[in-house]
Amino acid sequence: MTLIIKEARNYPKNCSIFAVASIPNKLEYRTPSMYGDKFVVWTRSFVFPNVSLNDILTIRLFEVKKKKDKCLGAKTLKIRDMVLNTPTDESVFLSLVKKDDHISSKSSDIQLQFQYDLHETVMLNSEKYNELLKLIVDPKLDLIFLLEKEMKSEDMKVIKHIVHVFEHQECAYTLFKALIEHEIEKCDEPATLFRTDNFATEALDYYLKFVGSEYLKSTIGPHITKIIEQQLDCELEQLKLDRTTDLKQNFENFTKVAQLMTRAIFASHPDVPPQFRVLFHHLEITAAKYFPCRVEVGLTAINGFLFLRFFVPALMHPQQYGVWDGPTDPRTTSTLTLLARAIQKMANLTSFSRDREPHLHLINDLIKTSSKNLAEYVSRIIDEKEGEGKDLHYKPSIHVARDAAVLVEYFYNNMETFRQLQPDHPCLKRILELVSSLTQQTLSAKQMFSIKTST
Repeated sequence: MTLIIKEARNYPKNCSIFAVASIPNKLEYRTPSMYGDKFVVWTRSFVFPNVSLNDILTIRLFEVKKKKDKCLGAKTLKIRDMVLNTPTDESVFLSLVKKDDHISSKSSDIQLQFQYDLHETVMLNSEKYNELLKLIVDPKLDLIFLLEKEMKSEDMKVIKHIVHVFEHQECAYTLFKALIEHEIEKCDEPATLFRTDNFATEALDYYLKFVGSEYLKSTIGPHITKIIEQQLDCELEQLKLDRTTDLKQNFENFTKVAQLMTRAIFASHPDVPPQFRVLFHHLEITAAKYFPCRVEVGLTAINGFLFLRFFVPALMHPQQYGVWDGPTDPRTTSTLTLLARAIQKMANLTSFSRDREPHLHLINDLIKTSSKNLAEYVSRIIDEKEGEGKDLHYKPSIHVARDAAVLVEYFYNNMETFRQLQPDHPCLKRILELVSSLTQQTLSAKQMFSIKTST
């Protein structure tokens, strides 16, 4: 389910507010704190995977307070009562919340607008998909290169299911080795390598997050917890400081936070997943082959994946990446955002402009010092010897029937397009035949389920 929290109205004047959306024992997300005299607009999107009919979604609105944030109201929604397979807009008045945190039956004047998109997936028994899965991971990868060329941007969300299938079939390395080679071979401008949101970049980006989630949590999770607990003031913009705040002390606070975080990342090279090592090693040697006079091309692409697409987003959205499971206050959000920006500059081998961001030029020396350690960290990751003897198969708990069901729906919805692209291709032709058959079986199963639940 995708939830978009749009805006809030009619809350108490002159206050900063934020919203928290949660499903018990699954996930909790928080919007940024925002100030607005009459209304605030977030339009923030959150994904709740694998929801069930018994789940309950709760959205709470909070006013930021110095000691403890005040809950202004809440709305609960039973998943079983939601509209399926259609993006649905809601505008509701929040219920009051009692002191014991229980939601009252009385409504407030506070209005919340949001949208949800709850998608239903009906699955057959996993063995029904066996032939389809084998065709998808065919070593020639004809289907993959067809998708790489023709997939629309709005369909990129199915890429994660393709990745799951390849990992489940123990073919992920074959897939990504081929995608890396294909992407580098067709690249005319090295500066753009893996910097666009195409099939190859999205697939590799998801795979790194998929196999690297535990590494991410163990590397930066403890330090994010410390930042939240210590509540150090790291604000460096003079206009945002009150008269009693010492800018020098704030800079020292940020330096301490940044050094601890970057040192933790650089010291974690022994714990880097073996999948990272072999793929980045292959990326580096393939880039060197195609761009022999540009030794920095491969390293720049690796920096992009490791930092711009892995560590930096997790610092910006710690709850979404599973490195922190509670809400974050405005001070912590500001500190993590500044830290993410500094690490982004370090990865890009750039610095803050003295003219455009004069309050941040103080960080440049820190970035310069960290950049030296960055090169050693990356060189150790791509060292083939450090990855020798490691098992490359992630072996997570992949529900491959769910992934196959999503792909069947995708191919069925785009069947005419695929037929026109390569009508005589034997592999694609057989896939579409299977998709037609599996779709009919799915519709029959769905009908049977509807009859059982209605009776």
